[in-house]
Amino acid sequence: MRRKVQAHVGRLPVSYFDTHKTGELVSRIMNDVEGVRNLVGTGLVEFLGGLLTAVLALGMLFRISPLLTGIALAVILTFSACGW
Repeated sequence: MRRKVQAHVGRLPVSYFDTHKTGELVSRIMNDVEGVRNLVGTGLVEFLGGLLTAVLALGMLFRISPLLTGIALAVILTFSACGW
């Protein structure tokens, strides 16, 4: 991925290099690729784990008390739709 980013930067017009410092470009090539790798690696796993936990917890709440869970969801959805 770093090679692809470096190849893309190499194809940019000369005016781009006039307005950006070399250190800034090298830093972006190294750090942006690392950030994407972290996001796809651990970030995606954590997101899916949290989503699975939320779905399982919601299922358990519906099993315990569908009425209270429905009321709580209605309140949450109302507040989130209003932006409060």
